[in-house]
Amino acid sequence: MTAQRRTLAAGILIGLSLVFLLGIGTAALCVGRGELEPGTLCRKDRPRAGGTIVLIDVTDPYTANQAQALRARLGRLVQTELRTNEWFAIWVLGDFEEGTLRKPFCACSPGTSSNWLISNPIQTKDRFDSLFAHPLARLLDTLSVVHHAERSPIMEAVQELTEQKEFSPNLGVRRLIIVSDLLQNTARLSQYRARTRSQPSQSPTGDLRGVHVEVLYIERRRDAAYQGSAHRQFWRKYLHRSGATSVDFERL
Repeated sequence: MTAQRRTLAAGILIGLSLVFLLGIGTAALCVGRGELEPGTLCRKDRPRAGGTIVLIDVTDPYTANQAQALRARLGRLVQTELRTNEWFAIWVLGDFEEGTLRKPFCACSPGTSSNWLISNPIQTKDRFDSLFAHPLARLLDTLSVVHHAERSPIMEAVQELTEQKEFSPNLGVRRLIIVSDLLQNTARLSQYRARTRSQPSQSPTGDLRGVHVEVLYIERRRDAAYQGSAHRQFWRKYLHRSGATSVDFERL
């Protein structure tokens, strides 16, 4: 084979190799990026990676510092803790026309990380911000406008959330974050009455088996007589009796 032919053959082989590699790269890009379901942002090419529900109690107002601390905590959750394709929902407990519970946000996290070989990290981050992080931040800003409610059915809200199909054990690792002063106040059980603050045995429960619970505990000076270590212990017992894998408290 002449030198000219060898050069031509080598060029053809290189060209074919590039076409082959380009085809693999394009296919990998489609799989790596994944199509998102409209409305939910969930990936169609993989199962959901667990689930996190945040229950925000707005039956009493927050101080400016508490509202800021809540935004910061949920900001860390969204930016660094949620896994790609993890189901995430915010439920609000208050006094609404449709009842005591409202779900203003729910979607799978599209994730912020990407494989630079098969996707554009900048585009991935932009998609995450525009479709997920920014709408959530705007929602949290609106939650600072809170009006006092006559009832605080916190236990009933937890029970209802555990019955949601979107929070079933099939999701795998699940977490429930409760943002509240935890002062249950219903006709059946009011923790503003001293005799009901110590024994959770007669309280309504949900199925929290396999669920990690984190409580962002709202302390209020006016309610110091009802809150404190004994009150937190009541809720630890209640949540563990409901089957929670773990219960962690953090003052907000």
